[in-house]
Amino acid sequence: MIMGELEYDHTVTPFECRMGWALDFDKGPFQGRDALLAMKDSVTGRVVSVVVDAAPEAAEGARLELDGRDIGYVTMALPSPVLGGATLGLARVHRDAVKSGTALTAVAADGSKADATVRPTPVYDPERARVRA
Repeated sequence: MIMGELEYDHTVTPFECRMGWALDFDKGPFQGRDALLAMKDSVTGRVVSVVVDAAPEAAEGARLELDGRDIGYVTMALPSPVLGGATLGLARVHRDAVKSGTALTAVAADGSKADATVRPTPVYDPERARVRA
């Protein structure tokens, strides 16, 4: 569940926080329509799910690195019952790191490092089969 002021704010487009589905460009004109259309294919980041090999307290707010390059940060983290208690978080990352399975390094505020992996969203039912059951 994405939350305002964590995963998105006034600097983030709906496409970056997985809310592009809420825009209906065929419905007619609306304020900001042309600007959003211009940004649609040029977003630089995205909100993704990540599993971090650290306690939720250490993972939350951690910077994320890809090959030593700073590419984002974990916005929130908590233990996931679906993943056997593993730490699951949401993160804002550069588009280079949005593919499921991408291996990242989480760097906590105290400098400690942990492995992190981008996972499909939703983590509990990535194929959305439960909805169709």
